[in-house]
Amino acid sequence: MYSKELLFLIASLFLYIICRYFNQGETQLVKLISQPIHLPFSQMEKICNETILQNTEILETERYKLIHYIDTESCVVCELKAMYQWNDFLIKTGLEKSVQLYYIIDTRNHNRKELIAAINETYIQGEGYFDNTGIFRITNEFIPSNKFFHTFLLDHNNNVIVAGNPLNNPKIEELLIETIDNMNNKSNNVLSK
Repeated sequence: MYSKELLFLIASLFLYIICRYFNQGETQLVKLISQPIHLPFSQMEKICNETILQNTEILETERYKLIHYIDTESCVVCELKAMYQWNDFLIKTGLEKSVQLYYIIDTRNHNRKELIAAINETYIQGEGYFDNTGIFRITNEFIPSNKFFHTFLLDHNNNVIVAGNPLNNPKIEELLIETIDNMNNKSNNVLSK
């Protein structure tokens, strides 16, 4: 019961912040938070590369997934070249042991050689997937087209608990950290009882 109240409070706070910046934010956020995200990794191509670093410390005890989805509308090469910022963010915030970063790239409108070259130019902490068929979007059609909602934190049931990119929004960064801290504290309290 406490978990649902906390989740509702966090979602409400986030909803308030979003509505200040986007007219349609409330509707889009409600759609996003009301459904679990499907992660059809088995139907995507895992990116295997020496520049992709997996944080093996948390793979077995992973609590949260941070999904960064790059759709066909985005400058994928630009985003890939900036992926090192996620490494810095996870270390700066101390979340590297609580969060596993997954990035999903919709490759349908992009030159594969350019994408691989961009990946080779940066070190990325996390797991990457090429979505060659658009299956992520198909199985999660409720995800808004607004790029703001293409980064989200998932709980262990793949429910969205925070949406928005913390790299370019300090309020989202603060909300993300507070949410994980609260969820970790709640989890620790349950374990100590």
